[in-house]
Amino acid sequence: MSETNGFAWEGTCPSCHVEVRVIFRSHVGLLDDQVFERGEDVFGRETNKKHPVHAPRYELRSGSFWAYGVDACPHCLTELWSRVFVRNGRYESLVLTTPPEDPLFWDEL
Repeated sequence: MSETNGFAWEGTCPSCHVEVRVIFRSHVGLLDDQVFERGEDVFGRETNKKHPVHAPRYELRSGSFWAYGVDACPHCLTELWSRVFVRNGRYESLVLTTPPEDPLFWDEL
C-alpha cells in the first residue's frame, strides 16, 4: 500500500493465538502516516503536505464507511486483513476478515 494511516487493534491472532497489538495500514482519512486509536477523528489532523489526500473520498470527511486494512502479526508474521469502520469521520472499530479480491475496495455504511 502507498500512502496510508494506521489503525490500532488489540486482540488474539487467529494463526498463533497470541494476544497482540497490530497497526493495520489502510487508505482511510487524511493520509499522512498517522496511527489512530478508536474514537479519533481520521480527517481532522493538521498536515504540512502541499496536496493532502483524503481517502477514500474527500466528501466522506464526516461520513460513515469501511475500508480494508492489512498488517502482519508481530508474533508469527502471518498477514492479517481487516475492515476498518469509520462513523461520522471517527475510527469506530476494526474486524478481522479474509484477504480481499480488491484491497482498495470500500463502501459507505
